[in-house]
Amino acid sequence: MEKDKLLETWRSYIFQGELEDNLDERIKKSWQRCTEYKINPLGRTEINVLSKNDLQNRLDKYAEVVRVATPIMKELYQTIKGSNFMVLLTDAEGYILKSIGDDSFMPKAQQVHLIEGANWHERLKGTNAIGTAIEEETALNVYANEHYFEENHFLTCSAAPIFDAQDNLIGVIDVSGNYHSAHQHTLGMVVAAANAIKQQLVLENMKKELTIPNKTDHFILNSDLDGYFTITNDGVITQINQRASQLLGYPQKDCINKNLNIFFSGSSFSSLMKLITSQQKIHEDVVWNLNQEKLQVISQVRKIFNQSGEATGLVIKIDDFASYTDDKRTEDLLKRIQQIFSDLIINAEDSQQIINALNKFINIDIACYNIYFDNFCVEASSAEFADDLNKLELEDILTKYQYDEIKIDNEVYSYLIYCNQQRLTDMNDEDKIALEYAKHSLKLNIQKKISEHQIRIRYREQLLQDLIFDNILSLEDAQSKIDHLYGWTIEDKLVTIIFGIDNLEEEYLNLQYDFKQSLEDIKHRIYLLIEKKFKDSFPHIMYTIFSDNILLVVESSFSRREFEKEIKKIIKEVKEDIQKNYQLDLTIGISNYRSSLMKLNECYREAKTAVRFSRKWYDKDRTMFYNQLGVYKALDYIAQTDIGEELYQFYLGSLIDYDKEHNTELLHTLRHLIINNWNMKETAQKLFIHYNTMKYRVKKIEEILDIDLNDSDQKFNLNLALKLLQLLQTDE
Repeated sequence: MEKDKLLETWRSYIFQGELEDNLDERIKKSWQRCTEYKINPLGRTEINVLSKNDLQNRLDKYAEVVRVATPIMKELYQTIKGSNFMVLLTDAEGYILKSIGDDSFMPKAQQVHLIEGANWHERLKGTNAIGTAIEEETALNVYANEHYFEENHFLTCSAAPIFDAQDNLIGVIDVSGNYHSAHQHTLGMVVAAANAIKQQLVLENMKKELTIPNKTDHFILNSDLDGYFTITNDGVITQINQRASQLLGYPQKDCINKNLNIFFSGSSFSSLMKLITSQQKIHEDVVWNLNQEKLQVISQVRKIFNQSGEATGLVIKIDDFASYTDDKRTEDLLKRIQQIFSDLIINAEDSQQIINALNKFINIDIACYNIYFDNFCVEASSAEFADDLNKLELEDILTKYQYDEIKIDNEVYSYLIYCNQQRLTDMNDEDKIALEYAKHSLKLNIQKKISEHQIRIRYREQLLQDLIFDNILSLEDAQSKIDHLYGWTIEDKLVTIIFGIDNLEEEYLNLQYDFKQSLEDIKHRIYLLIEKKFKDSFPHIMYTIFSDNILLVVESSFSRREFEKEIKKIIKEVKEDIQKNYQLDLTIGISNYRSSLMKLNECYREAKTAVRFSRKWYDKDRTMFYNQLGVYKALDYIAQTDIGEELYQFYLGSLIDYDKEHNTELLHTLRHLIINNWNMKETAQKLFIHYNTMKYRVKKIEEILDIDLNDSDQKFNLNLALKLLQLLQTDE
């Protein structure tokens, strides 16, 4: 709704109590709640700002949320920096815990107490994105006069609730600024940021539940059943309990500040010291030889880290190998399984590391196919298995090999594929537990990666859309944001390519898949396919999706002729793959070269025009370079004037009238005759009519228009008139 209309709607409710139907239902309910709160929308909002001590107490209470959210807030701010906006984090009661924003916007924000420590609950501040998101527990925009208090009408705000691992509301992330700078994609980015914060909190929660606290002092000195000692990076014992000193054969006091080489044999000592520089954080079931009577001990070794995350030594748990019972071994093995997979998630390792760890446990060649990112993680020694994964279609792989589905909200996101079915059948209980932990870890990893990917894509899409719609302040601003989001500097020429997906929604119902995919999923996967084909020749790519159009901006160092040759080759492969996998056609428009980011809006218009012309003249599934439109570009200008209609009426008016009066398709026949280069036989085949019928129609067209289609000038005039007519008709 436009701001002036919103103002009328607001006044109608405030002064007359009338609510209009076209107002967002959540805003309606919020206004009604505000009436129940008996707050005056024309007065000043109630001021509730925490004292410095009270704010610090809240920051301490929400320390983990603030710590997790801060880097995500900074990332979000980078995309809106310089546009009079700020990013805010609140707790579940609406108190602002942290803010990051433009200095230019701060004076206005301070006037309405949009500051750290202030409370923005609905009961105090009326309808606003933060307070209403808390009440509704949903993401929303509150624009200008949708705010209940008149003093907040200068704001536009987008907020999303943040939930913890148990789906309890714990806060809100919000982007607020001047309504003049409102952007349609801000809410999507805020939602993605809230999801990213939740995913990270889930991982932090796992860390608390599944890892052993690194409180070595208490643990070591007070354990009677297990032997523990700690060493520095130089191998010097710093702490040891009684059980460990007994196993080493010396009193506790004689072990402190002694080097390990006193207690362990040469090879065991060397191996133990290598663990200090190992990348692994945990080593389990390691057997060492002691100098004392050649006793063997079995150990579990864990690195010690300081607050800066630097490894400062090892904590080592040891036991007499001879007394290490099967039950004890099983118990420790299960702890090890749990610890290894939880550590992989906590340390943000990718799916490949999880697959590697699983392979070591169950000793089966294994692969994980990620549907969302269209990629495999593989750990296999079988050449046949690896070859099948590389060459076979997914459907054939799932037919040949046993697999498990990894689902998120009942939708399949990944397949875990096993090479050896017999080995899978023969797995023991420990193997099965390892498999379940791995699947859970893969699920969490996929959720995290998708969340990170979506927020990154939101940022990139907003940047590209700002570029093509000329919403960038300066070239320096644009390049700075590309450096930040893409990590590359524009050095060569830029080209815009639009991939228009023809009839996607109509074809969607006919598509057959083994797993359910939404339209958005299909568009995402089509983009991944396009990106994969383009990356070798064009490593620098930006993209966004408008409706059923995928827009690419590529940086090219090719000459114009080389570029067109390379593009045609890639597009041919793209079309073949998309037709094969999705039975969809693409209409593609390609702009001219531009040497500046600030000219991308011109590139976009050219590519869009090329798609429009192509669809008008050839229906679908064509590739059109803007520079090949030639004289037809002038037609586009003529079509916007009265001359355009006069011209097509002069040459085609009588044929159009005849079709309407007699319910015939002679204009349609003429159009296809022109498309097929005036070849009647080929046109008859394309229209599925007899050749004699085609000859009759052509003769009838000549008769109605009083022309001779053997005359090249008259054919040229008809061609131009028909193209003008198509341009004047409503765009698809």
